[in-house]
Amino acid sequence: MVETLAPCTNPLLKTISQVLALDSLQTLSRAIEEIVSEDAALQHSALSNRNQKCYAVKSNVNGLLDVARRTYNETVNDIYSLLNTYIGKCHDDDSQK
Repeated sequence: MVETLAPCTNPLLKTISQVLALDSLQTLSRAIEEIVSEDAALQHSALSNRNQKCYAVKSNVNGLLDVARRTYNETVNDIYSLLNTYIGKCHDDDSQK
């Protein structure tokens, strides 16, 4: 983007180009790319956003985070399994009436 803005004569675009070219910004950008997953994005539902937050940091960056993610995933799967069990029981009860 810096190369694209470089030939601009507009003062605002020149300033943006200069800021984007700062070494500190490049260092920060590389650090973010190393840690944050490219797939992380804002979602429309609360549950999807929660999942995005959980998986926004790449695997193997922090071992405790990886363990917490597995625990979270297993817990969510257990909840859905229990929910399906209850739904099945409700349908069985309804059919017996």
